[in-house]
Amino acid sequence: LLDIRSREGNKEKFSVNGGIGSISSKLTVEGPIVKNQASYFLSARRTYADAFLALAKDTLMRKNKLYFYDINFKTMYKIGNSDKITLTAYTGSDYFGYAKQYGIGYGNASGSLQWNHKYGEEINGCLTLYASDYTYTMFNKSVNYDLDWKSGIRDYGLKSDFSYYGLNSFKVDFGGAVAYHRFSPGSFTNYLSNETKSVPNNYATEYGLYISARHTINERLSAVYGLRYSLFQNIGAGRLYQYDETHNAIGFTDYKSGDLINSYGGLEPRANLTYLVNSSLSVKTSYSRTRQYMQLATNNNTGFPIDFWFPATPNVKPQIADQMAAGIFKNLNSDMYKLSAETFYKYMQ
Repeated sequence: LLDIRSREGNKEKFSVNGGIGSISSKLTVEGPIVKNQASYFLSARRTYADAFLALAKDTLMRKNKLYFYDINFKTMYKIGNSDKITLTAYTGSDYFGYAKQYGIGYGNASGSLQWNHKYGEEINGCLTLYASDYTYTMFNKSVNYDLDWKSGIRDYGLKSDFSYYGLNSFKVDFGGAVAYHRFSPGSFTNYLSNETKSVPNNYATEYGLYISARHTINERLSAVYGLRYSLFQNIGAGRLYQYDETHNAIGFTDYKSGDLINSYGGLEPRANLTYLVNSSLSVKTSYSRTRQYMQLATNNNTGFPIDFWFPATPNVKPQIADQMAAGIFKNLNSDMYKLSAETFYKYMQ
């Protein structure tokens, strides 16, 4: 698991940082809106390999495009000693195009509004409203065809997280989340024949509740354990096909917008134990169960990589994985070097 957070802007003074490299450059601007109370942070970077391609001797090479860019923005406003409002936004894209004959592009955009609140000295809370949009595009042009492929996934969600510090040897985290997914598996356009075909959109809602504890059992032994319940529901509008044993469609059922089509759900326990043999040697072991309700289908046999996301349905079950791991960890030379040996076993269904 990765917990990635963007930095906050400087609340005391304005600053500009940047860098110019051989294939990319970056620029960061940050500063206070209200000193020691509100700030902003803006960072951007882009490659410019396509600018150098324009200087190539080969005519086709000059028409190529190859770049990526991303832009990050964050603003924060602190209200008293107990509340903080944060607004973040991100957009980025990767693109490769060959002489206007074919090209592949990936793009992401996301935004969130977050409210942090301290409920006294023992409880902190965080409420987050967010949206994200992933797109994948591909085109291929020749004398005989002019094709354009588009797919993507869009999410809207709300989550609430709390931390409780009232117990001496425990830190307890708990919360819940709800999300709405719109899957666009793909639309295919042939501009020469003025024909467009598409795989119908899929819609789903996802819910989750969790509780987790960090427990210091004694000076040498500590544990992190928790339980999560997740629920995934396919909803309309949509058409659900039925298949026979040889995977031939034998019928279908149409659902109206908002109709419940199918549900999957279950518990996801996890636990981690750490034992300190001494100040530089430790032994760790862990277990976790995860449920994956969204799958990525990739086709590399067409000459162009085609990727699209699709949800679990009555015809495609979610993936469930149980993983156990154990390892030994050793720090050497005042933590300058770290050695570790780990093993794991994973069962997937």
